[in-house]
Amino acid sequence: MDGSNAGYYAIFYNNISEEEIQKYIDQLKTLGYAEEASASESVSTGVLLRKDETWISIAYSEGGFGIRISVEKS
Repeated sequence: MDGSNAGYYAIFYNNISEEEIQKYIDQLKTLGYAEEASASESVSTGVLLRKDETWISIAYSEGGFGIRISVEKS
């Protein structure tokens, strides 16, 4: 989803395991993204990561995975 006019992009995946998602989150942390917030419920989990002016919001549940990448405008 191209929201570049509003400063973000979004990507959605299906049929992905929670293990694959966690590996992706760990990779982002290795690249210097810090976890700003996280929340879990019985059917879904969300994580908010930040590096400099770039924010990555990740939400996932039972095989569905969404990533929203936004950049703060200076």
